[in-house]
Amino acid sequence: WVADIDAVRGFNKRTGAPVATVNLPGKPKFLNDIAVGADGIYITDSGFGKDAKGQFAHPGPDRIYHVGPGRKATVALQSDSLAAPNGITWVASRSHFVIVPFAGTSIEEWSPGEKAPKSIGSGPGQQDGVESLADGRLLVSSWTDSTLFVLDGGRAVTVAKPVPSPADIGVDTKRNRVAVPLLMENKVEFWDIPADSAGPR
Repeated sequence: WVADIDAVRGFNKRTGAPVATVNLPGKPKFLNDIAVGADGIYITDSGFGKDAKGQFAHPGPDRIYHVGPGRKATVALQSDSLAAPNGITWVASRSHFVIVPFAGTSIEEWSPGEKAPKSIGSGPGQQDGVESLADGRLLVSSWTDSTLFVLDGGRAVTVAKPVPSPADIGVDTKRNRVAVPLLMENKVEFWDIPADSAGPR
């Protein structure tokens, strides 16, 4: 499943053949990231679009969409507090999502059905990608200071720099490394994920 600008598209992961398109209600503006939860897939809508002068802007609304059984699509959450939600990842051990904003610094957790997300820490800003690591830490990319950092106990700790224009990230658990697309440079870098000195939680 892939988040396109205004629709969700499914592809055969072995052949690449398109298999489905799911249109979402409410005229999504800028679908960004997608994650599989306990009851379907969830997609961030960062609310970006063009203003009256045709310039890139953030008119909103900021949303999280849900696509469930039968490919039924609904708005799961709409809130200004999402601050242009960008990356999203499911943390199965805690049965919640972690959402990172591009227009704010607060990193938030949210469970489906809750009316608002809750802050669990903060980053430098312009967060893009987020992944949950097996030891409980969160790995996040930030455009503000061109870093990859871990959120550990609510504190952002830089683990890679510089990583200019770091977009959504992907973790390779077999090799313990992370792929970081550098959007404005049209390339992907691979970084080793540092061990957690505190040990697993």
